[in-house]
Order: sequence, then C-alpha cells, then structure tokens
Amino acid sequence: MDDLSLLSQIVRISPGSRNIPPPLRPSSCRVALIRSPMWPKAGPGTRGAWEQADRVLQQAGATVVHVELPNVFNRCYDWRETIVSSEARAAFLPRYLQAKEQLHSSIRKYVESKEHPSGEAVCEAYDCIGQLRNQWDKIAGEFDFVLTPSVPDEAPVGLEWTGSSAFCTLWTILHAPALNVPGLVGDSGLPIGLTVTGPRSADRSILEAGKFVGELFEDLQPAP
Repeated sequence: MDDLSLLSQIVRISPGSRNIPPPLRPSSCRVALIRSPMWPKAGPGTRGAWEQADRVLQQAGATVVHVELPNVFNRCYDWRETIVSSEARAAFLPRYLQAKEQLHSSIRKYVESKEHPSGEAVCEAYDCIGQLRNQWDKIAGEFDFVLTPSVPDEAPVGLEWTGSSAFCTLWTILHAPALNVPGLVGDSGLPIGLTVTGPRSADRSILEAGKFVGELFEDLQPAP
C-alpha cells in the first residue's frame, strides 16, 4: 500500500478537495458499512467476512455506522446496462467489421443486437447517474471511508469462470475509487476481501484507508 501511495504522488494523482490524508487512527475513525443493493447475492463466506470486519473495526475503537443507500441507487444497474449497450456498440463496431470471428460472442452481441436502447433512454441514464454521483459524494463524504462487499463468496472452483463482478458494478458506474483489501477467508479457506471506497477523487484517502483496514485484517491471521 505504501508503494501505491508513493506511485500516486509520482503520477500526480490529486487528493481532490481533501488534503493529503494523515494516517487513520482507530479512536477517531468514522466508517460506513454499506452492504449495497447486491447483498441478497452474498453467500456465507462474504456474510461471515462482513460480520468479522464489523466486529474487528469496533474492537479497534472505530465508530462504525451501518448505512442503507436510498432505493434510487438500485436503478444504477439498469442504467449501467443501458450505457454499456450504447457505448459498446460504437466501441466494438470497427473491430467487428474487420474480423468479427476474432471477437467473443459476448462482445459480438452488442453489435449484432437489434434491441438497442433509444436515445432518450441513454440520455436519461447519463443524467440520472450524474445526479447519483453527486448524492454518493455527499453520503460517503460524511465518513473516513466506506466498507462494502467485493464478491458474492469465495472464488468458484476451476478456471472456467472467475466469479461475479456484481458487487463492483455500483462503484464503477458512480466513478468511486474502489480498493479490494484481502485478509479474510471463507468456509473453504479461500481468501475473501472487502472493498474500501469513498467519494470521487478521494483516491489518496482510499489508499490510506486500505492500509488501515489491511493492518487490522493482518492481525486476524494465525502466525505461521
């Protein structure tokens, strides 16, 4: 994490409206735990890791607040699909015309589909997502950082599929910085991380928060 923080300075990542963040102290740290609208998809591994993280943060002295996002955030997923359907068609069309057989079927479908979102639907998605980004900044800005699930559960068995990205979609469409912090494990002993996020342009603060959370999680691991 220290390397990432140094790199962020080298490439001139701005701390945004905040000053360069000082190291977090548990006794003065305010943390929002947000399960996100995808919580029903969480399996036993993620649910167990969630409860453990909540307990560890409170035992460390942090002020932990469980926050429920307004229902309008549930629509982000539909708006995201509308935007992706529109932008992906334009992005992949040149390659499709050159060598469509080299594209995966999941990519070709964006070009070949006859059911593209209307211009009105695309404009609505852009406008509504823009409003929610401002709302998100206000919600997350009340805390030092937000902790949220990263994945539904442990990684699936085999190499055919790397797992669902459902828990990441919201932060992508909101342009929120998101950092997965490992250190917890599921029922089968496979690693499960949680995501540290916050307002837009708070990348430097999120790196500092990730270091703070990572050190707490490290203390949970048995000595070798």
